[in-house]
Formats: sequence, structure tokens, C-alpha cells
Amino acid sequence: MAQLESLDESKKKKPKRNHGSTELFVLVDYIFFIVFFGFLVYILVRLFNVF
Repeated sequence: MAQLESLDESKKKKPKRNHGSTELFVLVDYIFFIVFFGFLVYILVRLFNVF
């Protein structure tokens, strides 16, 4: 029980991070998707010689 109480006390000291996704994270996420799909299109064009 002493260990459980010490864990509970350590949880109280930590501030919770209840904020949502930050704008920077969303921006990096969209950049990652754009690069990924651009690379995918590049590979498909190189494979099938569409253009």
C-alpha cells in the first residue's frame, strides 16, 4: 500500500497535459503527408511511366 500511495502522490505533482494538438504538430503532420504522397506519386510515375 505504501508504494501505491507514493505513486498517487507523484501523480498529483505532475501537471496534466490536457491541451489538444498544437498548431506546430498539425503543420508538421500535414508536411509529412504531403511529402509521403508526393514520394508515392513519384514512385508510381517512375514505375508505370505515366507521363
